[in-house]
Amino acid sequence: MQTFQIEIEDQALLEQGLSATMRFFTALASNQKTYKNTTAIVTDIDSPFLNIAYLGEINTHDIHDICENMHEWFSHYQVPWTLVRTALSTPANLHELLLQEKFGVIESVPCMYCDLSTVDTQSHHPGIRVQELLSSDNLLKWIQPICEGFEAKDGGELFRQLNEKVSKETGVLKQFVAYSEEEVVSSGTLFLIDDVVMIHNIATKTSALRRGYGTTLTRHLMNVAKQLGFKHCYLESSDSGYNIYRRCGFKVYGINHYYVKKQ
Repeated sequence: MQTFQIEIEDQALLEQGLSATMRFFTALASNQKTYKNTTAIVTDIDSPFLNIAYLGEINTHDIHDICENMHEWFSHYQVPWTLVRTALSTPANLHELLLQEKFGVIESVPCMYCDLSTVDTQSHHPGIRVQELLSSDNLLKWIQPICEGFEAKDGGELFRQLNEKVSKETGVLKQFVAYSEEEVVSSGTLFLIDDVVMIHNIATKTSALRRGYGTTLTRHLMNVAKQLGFKHCYLESSDSGYNIYRRCGFKVYGINHYYVKKQ
């Protein structure tokens, strides 16, 4: 598992970034609940990273009760799920307490930030055309790279339908696809909320990896956000996307640790 260094120590960024991330998943949610400073969000998609319980400021004596309550709640929906320990989660020994409850880390994800006013967001890749999909689009092109990049189950159909529904009903999502010689090679999403923008679901087809498509698409999304007047841009990075985002000007301000119950 790759390790990441914190490059920006800023409490305001931690709070704003976590709020934006939770609001993104709330936009996709079919249901949610708050229990003892833990916010649980379910999307009904068969992925542990889309059914999440964010741990806040937790009392030590509540840990067992929270774990049991979350397990019971998510079991009702019959979906895999994760507990998330963020930089704002307490107490300091929360990791050890979760281990005692038989939860283990499956992934540690760098949370990254970029001040769009300070970086060059122009993309310079000849032969690449990026298209914003209209709200009436059925997102069939958009889901193709995501299916490969994130190994989506059921061909990503439920996730596609969910994103299409949220886009039409709320307008907070903008989906994009990148073409090379009229073939879809990459896709990504902007989440626009108040004065903050987030980049999500940057994915590239396996056959098109390491050709600069992901970087070009990321810069394009950053430029769109910048032209819309946004300054604060956040994202959660995968291991494979980390170097791309670093090249685009993003820096790590926090790390989210995802836990699942050990069998």
